[in-house]
Amino acid sequence: MGYITGICNSFDEMKSAFVDLCIAAGWSQTTDSNGKTVVYKESDGLYIMVEVGALTSAPSTPDCLRILGRTSVNSGDAPTKVGISNFYSSGPGPVTFPVTFHGFYYSNVNEVYFIINYNQMYQFIAFGKSTVSLPGTGLWVAGSVSPHDDTNSGTYLYRSRPYAIYMTTSGSGYGGTFSDVAPALFWVGVRRDSSSPGPFSDRNYWVHSNLDASYPWSLSSGDYKGNRVGVAYLSLYFQAQPQQFNKEAFLMPVLAYKPSNLYSGYYHLVASLINARHMKINYIDPETVITKDGEQWVVFPCFKKMYQNEYWTTTGTGSTHSGNFGWAVKKEA
Repeated sequence: MGYITGICNSFDEMKSAFVDLCIAAGWSQTTDSNGKTVVYKESDGLYIMVEVGALTSAPSTPDCLRILGRTSVNSGDAPTKVGISNFYSSGPGPVTFPVTFHGFYYSNVNEVYFIINYNQMYQFIAFGKSTVSLPGTGLWVAGSVSPHDDTNSGTYLYRSRPYAIYMTTSGSGYGGTFSDVAPALFWVGVRRDSSSPGPFSDRNYWVHSNLDASYPWSLSSGDYKGNRVGVAYLSLYFQAQPQQFNKEAFLMPVLAYKPSNLYSGYYHLVASLINARHMKINYIDPETVITKDGEQWVVFPCFKKMYQNEYWTTTGTGSTHSGNFGWAVKKEA
């Protein structure tokens, strides 16, 4: 178990810090057939490709750090990469260096959390092995965004640098336009643009459950463009926070569900994270360490804290902040 923090002055330095964190957490390092860095735990069948990418029209300009879940060094890819990325300048804008990073890992469970902070904004990469028994490897990967290139029906090239933030607890936590993102673990469910072809910025998490062999990474009932459960299971709990009596906010579980591809209306729990929690952070400053039942938890905003009224439940489309939505990561050091 451990906690690591430091400063990075570029995406390349960020990659090095991330890989160092993985190695400290007991993961091995190799390269794939394309020369890309892969961290892995072979005994568990867990493989993650790590790269600095470029989403702009000038490919020599790095603007993201991204990972790709796999089932081997060279194959079994998740549908999209996830990670940390520049936003468009008309939204929150680019990552500005230097950034401070916070890395968390554990001896008793395969979970790794890598969080950066710049200009009061936060982004993350996280991954681990599900503690739920599954026919797949159980590898889950998540990031603030899904920075990748995709062609939509051969007509439009969506270089999926995200535009802005859209988060809500109503319904199933659906996103706004195709370039808005909910930068939180397993958050987005129903999409307004779910019928559009191609993966968009909100596909920022995957779990290799293999419950449906045709779509082994998907958390929808069919392919990865479909609707997912998202954060719907916590909708009422979010709306009831913080408590009126003492303004305290609960630590709420981070769960991932997959609709059954065989039985309508049934759902499979595919991941229950041990060392991360959703929460409302109305009265808690970012990076505050809180103690619950003898455990220490470090509090972060989902992206950028912006105080709203106590029972606020949505950022609205095109936001540059995540309001009172936040999360906490267990600190063992």
